[in-house]
Amino acid sequence: MKWRNLKIVCEEMNFFWEKSDLNKLAILWNEGKHPKQMAAYFDRDDPDEIIFAIVQLAKDGKIDYREGGLFGLIE
Repeated sequence: MKWRNLKIVCEEMNFFWEKSDLNKLAILWNEGKHPKQMAAYFDRDDPDEIIFAIVQLAKDGKIDYREGGLFGLIE
């Protein structure tokens, strides 16, 4: 396959995380926090960075499905 007209997706996103922050993210997940609340906690402008980190935590078996799914508990 030849690659033409390539676009790097999500290049403006920050995918770097401290391991301790990922541990805290898992705690916030288990507390039912919304990705926007988590982004504010970590002082990140883009909640999508949180979502990608949540996907990684799930793939690593660090978090499970929760009531409210991705968006957490409605308060």
